[in-house]
Amino acid sequence: MPYIFRRLLVISIIFISVPFSYANEELGSKTKKPIEVNWLLAHEPVSVFLDAAREFSKEVGIKSNSALKVNILTRSDLEREKWRIYSAINSLRKGQIQMTQIYTTSLGSYHNKLWVLDIPFLFRDHEHAQKVLDGKIGQKLLEGLSESNMKGLAFTYSGGYRILPTTNKEIHRMEDFKGMRIGTSSSPVAREFFEDLGALSVPLPLEKRREMTEKKLIEGLETTFTRYLSMNQNKATPIVNDTGHSLFLTSIVINKTFFDSLSKKHQKIILSAAERASILERKNSVLEGIRAKKASLSQGLRVVDLSLSEKKRIKTAIKPLYKRFNDIFGANLINDIESVQ
Repeated sequence: MPYIFRRLLVISIIFISVPFSYANEELGSKTKKPIEVNWLLAHEPVSVFLDAAREFSKEVGIKSNSALKVNILTRSDLEREKWRIYSAINSLRKGQIQMTQIYTTSLGSYHNKLWVLDIPFLFRDHEHAQKVLDGKIGQKLLEGLSESNMKGLAFTYSGGYRILPTTNKEIHRMEDFKGMRIGTSSSPVAREFFEDLGALSVPLPLEKRREMTEKKLIEGLETTFTRYLSMNQNKATPIVNDTGHSLFLTSIVINKTFFDSLSKKHQKIILSAAERASILERKNSVLEGIRAKKASLSQGLRVVDLSLSEKKRIKTAIKPLYKRFNDIFGANLINDIESVQ
């Protein structure tokens, strides 16, 4: 074959093969299986978290060009698929799920400084709380989970300020707590707070507290307005004492091994989306709390607002509790939080 024809043949092959190869690469990138992120919404009511979780899923999918796919799961989904999830925390740490939202009171068992967030009357208002949670102090608290193979991404409200519905007692003054049996979280801060006021703290899962009031084994329970009506807690506790004594907080948490396996770009996308989702969730929680309080009043339930002067009186009375836990947490953590402006 003459030289000129051989050259033309080679050039033709190059022009034909290059687009074909490129098309295959394009096809491969489009058909590549995405990295799945299973986010379990483990707590009721799911509606508290759902909007924020959906926005997170949408943002992660768009910014990663569908390389990351977030699946939002609930307990009912797991039961339908027969997944064996006994503990959201254990399942997260083992990598059975990649993300979840956990009560900070529960996370305190893995990093006890997180219990500082349960200190009564610690936050002046939502703005103060936001500056703490989204600032250096909040970041440092979340970093403490890394030793347990968890990475805290952001703080969420899970309903906002706590209230104290009771079976038959209105709380107007500090002395009204005395002798009451109250269903609380497992946080040692909650236990010591109520005991310092002369009440008996009974640590119970949130889902069990209504049952315990119905059986008259406790007279009151810690909850939030967003849960009060949706979980039918009003059936056994028709008096709503709006004490606002502490924030009911959760944290968006991801399995650390899984997170570390992602590219830096994907890590950044998840961190950014989690930050925005947490802001949305906290906003929704506050609005839902206001709506639920109005709904409680419209249904004829008794709502008792603890006065600002009485809150200040209680805070003064529990100064020894502040000192005890400041010694436990160390580094003047409580004082540092109070000093945030």
